Amino acid sequence: LRHSSAHGMETSPTREPTLVRSPSFQKFSRFNRDASAWIAVADVVLWATAQHASDQGRGTQICCWSCGCSSGEEVYYLSMIWKRALASIFPSTGLKLLGTDMCDEKIEIARKGEYPWYSLKGLPLDWHEEYFEAPNFPAGRAKGRPKAAERLEAAKAFAEQDPGPSYKIKESVKSGVSFLQQDVTEEMPEGPFDIILSRYAVCLYLQSPQLSTVLADMVQRLRPGGFLVIGAKDHLPNGFGERFGLSAVDYRGEEVSSSEVLRCIFQKTPLSLPSPGRRAQFYSQFVRALGSEPYWIAERKQLERQRLAFRMNSKSRDLMQMALDEGRRKAESLFTRGSKTRAEWMQAREVFQESKKLSMGSSIPKEERASRLKSFLKRLEQDLAERGRRTLAAQLEQFLPSGFKKKKKKKKKKKKK
Repeated sequence: LRHSSAHGMETSPTREPTLVRSPSFQKFSRFNRDASAWIAVADVVLWATAQHASDQGRGTQICCWSCGCSSGEEVYYLSMIWKRALASIFPSTGLKLLGTDMCDEKIEIARKGEYPWYSLKGLPLDWHEEYFEAPNFPAGRAKGRPKAAERLEAAKAFAEQDPGPSYKIKESVKSGVSFLQQDVTEEMPEGPFDIILSRYAVCLYLQSPQLSTVLADMVQRLRPGGFLVIGAKDHLPNGFGERFGLSAVDYRGEEVSSSEVLRCIFQKTPLSLPSPGRRAQFYSQFVRALGSEPYWIAERKQLERQRLAFRMNSKSRDLMQMALDEGRRKAESLFTRGSKTRAEWMQAREVFQESKKLSMGSSIPKEERASRLKSFLKRLEQDLAERGRRTLAAQLEQFLPSGFKKKKKKKKKKKKK
C-alpha cells in the first residue's frame, strides 16, 4: 500500500485512524515519477536548502523525510540526485534521508533496495550503471535496456507478482538512508526536517478534518525556511498555507520544455532573510554561470542521440551529416537548430555551397559546366512552355463564370433527302 506512512501525532490518544482506501490504490512505484517535479526539487528545494545549511554552518547535515515512501524509490532517487548534482558543490554538507510507510512489506523491499526493470524505466541508462548492480542476464544478452519483447515479458511477470531479475541499489546510494514502518495517523518521527516529501500520500488518502491535523503536525516538524513537497495533483486544504505560514513556490517548466507552472512546493516562513552573498537563486543558474548546463538538459540531449542512433538508417545518417556540414544543425542538438540567427544560418549555407562549387570545379571544366547549364535551362523552358499550353485553357475555364465558358459546337447532321 502506498498510503502516506508519515506518522501522525494526534492530540487524542484514543482516536481511530480514518484512512480512505481507494479501489484504484497503486501497488507499485517507480524512480523519477513526475520528472518535472523532480527537476523543481533539484533546482529549487535541494539547492536552497544546501545553501542555507552552508550559510548557517550548522552540523553539515540536511535532514529529509519521505512520508509514504512505498518501496523506497523516492528516497533513493533523492540520494542519487544529491550525489550527481550537489554533493561536489557542497562537499562539507551531507544528506540524511528517512522513509516511512504503513506497509511492512513495502518497507522490507525498501531496505533490501532491489527493484525490477519496470521501476527503473524512467532513469537514463548511465544511472543504471552508476547507482545499481545489474542482475545476471542470460548468455547472449547485453546489459542495459531490455528489448521490446523482454520488456513485455517483464511486465507480464510483474503483473503476476514475479518481477524476475532485480537491480540492486549500490551501497554508496544507501549511505545515510533509513526506513521505518509507521502510520501517519498514529505517530511521526521527531524531526526537525529541512525537507518533507508527502507525494500522493497524505493529501490523497486522508480527509478533513484529519488531513489538516496531520499536515499541521508535519509542518511543525519543518525548520523555518524548510520545504514541503506534495504530489503534482495533490492539493492542500483551503487556507492551510496562510494559517500555518506556508508560501507556494511556483516553478515554471522552462527547464522541461513546458509552459506549465508547478505548484507542488511550499516553503515555511524563514526566521531571517537569505544571506546577500548567495551564489544563485537556482541550481541551474549556478551551473550555467560556470559555462555548463543542468544534468537533466544534458541527459535529454544524450537520450536524443541514443534514440537517433538506434532508429536512423545509413541514408538518414548521411542526410543528418550533410545538415551538420551545411550549418543547418548543431552537433550538440540533433533535433533543434540552436540559437543561431537566420543571417548566421544563411552565411553558413553560402560557405558550404561555395566549398561545394570549388570541389566540383576541379573535376568539370568551366566551358562544359556552362554548356550543361544552358542545356538544362533550355530543356526546362521548353518543358514549362509545353505544360503551360496544355493546362492554360483548363485553368481559365476553371476560374471563369459558367456563362463565359466556350460551348462546344455540335456538328449538325445532314438530313437525307
